[in-house]
Amino acid sequence: MNITVITGIVSHPPETKTSQKGNAYSVFTIKSKNTFGYDSYVKIYAFGKMVEKIAGLQPRDMVCATGESKTEAYMKGNDPKSILIVAASNVEILVKAPATV
Repeated sequence: MNITVITGIVSHPPETKTSQKGNAYSVFTIKSKNTFGYDSYVKIYAFGKMVEKIAGLQPRDMVCATGESKTEAYMKGNDPKSILIVAASNVEILVKAPATV
């Protein structure tokens, strides 16, 4: 099992969905700088009580997510790509983005 702790900025706010078994879960994406200084996007899945906790996340909020991780491969056109996916056991809101007027 791989446990990941990642800090980043919310780039896509949570979208709540329902599983085939009728359980609510949320998916959102954060942007984080990797070791080489490039932006990396990480898809975060939240379940159970975490769904309510993250419901108000907005783009530019800074969060720290902890959970089991895996890498998923996909194709973008003819280019192979991959994305890190984290099944969050915890998400902490570190800084709320300032409200826009």
